[in-house]
Amino acid sequence: MPGRDQPSIIKPYNFSQDRNFLGYESGKPEFVEGQDNLYLVQGNYTYESTEDVLKGDGKTTLSSTVRTFNKFHLLTKEVKVQQGTRTTTQITYNEDPSLAFYQQPANLQKPRAVVTRYEDLKASTQREETVKTETDDHGNTLSTLEKTGVKTAYEYYPAAGMKGKCPADPFGFVRYVKRITVSPAADAKGSAVAKSTEYTYLKKSTIRKAPSVY
Repeated sequence: MPGRDQPSIIKPYNFSQDRNFLGYESGKPEFVEGQDNLYLVQGNYTYESTEDVLKGDGKTTLSSTVRTFNKFHLLTKEVKVQQGTRTTTQITYNEDPSLAFYQQPANLQKPRAVVTRYEDLKASTQREETVKTETDDHGNTLSTLEKTGVKTAYEYYPAAGMKGKCPADPFGFVRYVKRITVSPAADAKGSAVAKSTEYTYLKKSTIRKAPSVY
């Protein structure tokens, strides 16, 4: 029951019957206990869930959301219908469905493109927005390109650090931002120019008996 005297709602869930998160009907010859069997499937494979939001009477639908997942359990599509509108979000990752899991790129789970379409079903109007993202093998964002054409680029210090700028990462990760550059859209008018912000880091000691000094 919602708080603050809000009306009660009911949320029933339904799931695709011919495919599921366990890899049903995937063509895999056998189910191996203790493994994520769907990760081992080659080729395209998707499964769906549907979430409805109903009034407390269980008869009136307030919204309905259908979500589609790929074989790596990543959300690839979401369609939500509510109050005469429909919002569709499609997400593309850095995967190659034809390759085995161990052959996939390290940034497999990072979105490469997100396309969102907004529709007014009554007025039959719509608009669409696309955000493109590049990432490296460490999962860091290298660049984002917005619908407006504005591009943001990221540079990182190496794991070994840089003298006077950034200490070495104690765990060997590349994660500290060195520079962020925001560039205007190619068709921007006026005197818009790219702007960069640089970052430096200082090594500090952790609390006594901590596992690392940083």
